[in-house]
Amino acid sequence: MSVKRLKDKESGFTLIEVTLAIVIGVVVIAGATVLYNQAKTSAGNSKAQSKVMALQQVVEEYAANNYGTYPPVASVQSMWKRKRPDDYNISPWGGTIGTAASASNGVLAAAIDGAGFATGIATDLVDEDKQSAMEYAHSTTNEKSVIWDLITSNTKTVKGYAVWIRNEKGEGPAFVAGPTSN
Repeated sequence: MSVKRLKDKESGFTLIEVTLAIVIGVVVIAGATVLYNQAKTSAGNSKAQSKVMALQQVVEEYAANNYGTYPPVASVQSMWKRKRPDDYNISPWGGTIGTAASASNGVLAAAIDGAGFATGIATDLVDEDKQSAMEYAHSTTNEKSVIWDLITSNTKTVKGYAVWIRNEKGEGPAFVAGPTSN
């Protein structure tokens, strides 16, 4: 009789309980992954905005020392590298910035714009699937240009020059800055 009583009192988890625990665990892990990715992107965006403002300061400093003339692309490249040696080649979203394939000297490449902005600096991530780039464009005619800012989903009107960054997917311009920006 005592053997039967032991069998009746044996306890354990049923298949339904184990399955439910696994499903709850998967849902919690999925939610945590989404939150982590959002936090990582947000932190990258903050770093990117900081880099754009720092590049704008480099350009403004040059202009202040050169009677309001904005620097040529090659000068911006060397000034930026000198000013930010520790993170010159680091993407805000992660990864190491390599050399642009389209550049003859490593990091110079053409920037976008149809209204007088002719050249810019750009660097691409080594990973072919990701492209993060810091870009500078200036107008020799000091014309205004309207540039679409991907992050704010707004246009920015700038005069003389503009700086911006492309995100890790190559999307941009983002965090557009320059004189008379709105």
